[in-house]
Amino acid sequence: MTDARQNLVRWGVVGSSGIAGAFMGDLPFTERMTVTAICSRTKAGAATFAARYGTPQQFTDLGEMLHSGAIDALYIATPHSMHAAAAAQALRAGIAVLVEKPAAITVAQWQQLTLLAQQHNTFLMEALWTDFLPGTERVRQLVAGGAIGQLRSLHVSFGFNAPDDPNGRLLNLALAGGALLDIGIYGLYHAWRWMGEPERWESRAELATTGVDVHDQLTLHYADGRCAYLHFALDRELPHEATLHGDKGWLRLSTLCDARQVSHGGGHNPSEIIYQRTEPGGGFVHEMQHATDCILAGQIESPQWRWVDTLRLQTWMAQLRREWGVKFPIEAES
Repeated sequence: MTDARQNLVRWGVVGSSGIAGAFMGDLPFTERMTVTAICSRTKAGAATFAARYGTPQQFTDLGEMLHSGAIDALYIATPHSMHAAAAAQALRAGIAVLVEKPAAITVAQWQQLTLLAQQHNTFLMEALWTDFLPGTERVRQLVAGGAIGQLRSLHVSFGFNAPDDPNGRLLNLALAGGALLDIGIYGLYHAWRWMGEPERWESRAELATTGVDVHDQLTLHYADGRCAYLHFALDRELPHEATLHGDKGWLRLSTLCDARQVSHGGGHNPSEIIYQRTEPGGGFVHEMQHATDCILAGQIESPQWRWVDTLRLQTWMAQLRREWGVKFPIEAES
């Protein structure tokens, strides 16, 4: 547990990929948190990470790190298929958890994690960094303040041409690859955050030979006539943006995952950039600081990105995979 007198959370990181590097890159811009340990699959991987970022302790066994007394909280940056198991192991050890999106592969996994968090009175949050960014907060304020009037529709696109590697994490079914879980979750996040629960939807997906989805299109219909159009892909280049359309104007987030820029337009007025991210770091600092603050405050759930928010996205993704015939090995075993 954290020492309130020290007012500091000691974090461990599991996984030494680029996403873990992004976490470490933003560490200098945070307060009341430090990273004291890294856990990687190999000694070489842990040593390389530690040498690059100055991590004092290195482990190749997660259980050993969790019970070492070196950490209070764990950031999970492993492939998708490993998220839930690592999170469950940490929660059982009384270690707070910030787990990369998607936090789990199935609805049942996420429900188990929230139950463990309650049983062990331990913090748990999905690391959906987009919700904590200043650009996202700026859009939230503008929408609430009526800057675009009544929100009528949402357009989201996010795509890139991924390496054609069947064993890489993006195209590997065993690693829970595919466009939906890797980048489509950002589109679902924006639909949930700005539009809420749809009345119905239409969807289609193209699958790779490995069985994962690589090109997805989704139209969400709402009871009041609103619509959300989502388009994401791993086999083509698409604009990385989300646009909210109202009856008095529009707002565009570019790019949609890190809300780097926000533009406003509509009517006879030319569009203008009303927010441009200039802060140092890569943008992870806000979710990192939020999680640290929650832990120090003794909270087990974020009041902002709640467990029910993650559950909603998990439920949507599970339904879409059923419609598309995408089934991960862990689902086939259940």
